[in-house]
Amino acid sequence: MPKATAVAMMINDLFDSEEVGQDIVANVLRSGEHEQLKNALGEAELILDMSASPTVSRHLAADVESSARRFSLFLNPAGTDLVLLAEDAERRIRLDDLEMQYYREVIRNELLADHLRPNGQRLRYGRSCRDVTVSIPQDRLAIAGGIGARAIRLAAEAQEARISLWRLRPDLGVDNLTVPVYRVQVADREGWQIRYDEGLAERMFSLRAERLPNETGGVLIGHRDMHRRILYIVEALAAPPDSEERPIFFQRGSKGLRAEVEDIGSKTAGALVYVGEWHSHPDGHGLDPSADDQKVLAWLREKLAPEGLPTVMLIVGNGDLAIHFAGAS
Repeated sequence: MPKATAVAMMINDLFDSEEVGQDIVANVLRSGEHEQLKNALGEAELILDMSASPTVSRHLAADVESSARRFSLFLNPAGTDLVLLAEDAERRIRLDDLEMQYYREVIRNELLADHLRPNGQRLRYGRSCRDVTVSIPQDRLAIAGGIGARAIRLAAEAQEARISLWRLRPDLGVDNLTVPVYRVQVADREGWQIRYDEGLAERMFSLRAERLPNETGGVLIGHRDMHRRILYIVEALAAPPDSEERPIFFQRGSKGLRAEVEDIGSKTAGALVYVGEWHSHPDGHGLDPSADDQKVLAWLREKLAPEGLPTVMLIVGNGDLAIHFAGAS
């Protein structure tokens, strides 16, 4: 029996007088091709994604035409942590943007170092390469289900976006973590959409201020959606210890950088990767790229263009930043 049909039957069994659950057996990633599903999504007030699939949540966020808010509720691979991503009522901060801000918390917060890493015995339940799951005790699922049901109702009643995480402890206690949500900025460059949030900008402004009067910088971490041509910039790393910082010059070092970037990839299950460079300019020097900056952009384009990968260089000033894009063509 399709899961949608079984869930609709279970929902309707809770009510004696009316049928409130209707099943639609379809591939949500092809919602535009299925008239019943397309209409249901377009008429909905709330779309709740419980697929635990970033592919599905990004499709719902970016490709589905509907005024409905999008929520995503899922467990981490070990089944110890429950995560809720909830858009604001006006959808100014989309579900895919919340996903990226959630990843940033995963790499910044030491308590979440193993949050997305595989844990426990992996079981294969089919014959395709992705048919792998883990065994999670039913009592743990019941606790998570109760928390999730209430959390969804509370988030739906509120107007603001939310990122919340609940960790189920062995002693039956629950720890709650609420992650700050930041407004999103969007820029278009050469047919690509670049998305970043004000939390990223605040970090770069802070790193710049700490190193004044010298310039500073580092690498940018993010995610490339090659299908939709979206480049998400999620985190800015500080300058490696062997970098050279002067009032009108910055040369990024590399000591420990490869290991740090690989660790970020491991912590986020491969979601976050290297996407570019950033550096600061001192007060009074503007945000236009220097001759040396132009050489860096050309180098980035040369190195990544053969793989069809775009990259960016951000120049950060006093409370402002400029995006310089190195496309793949």
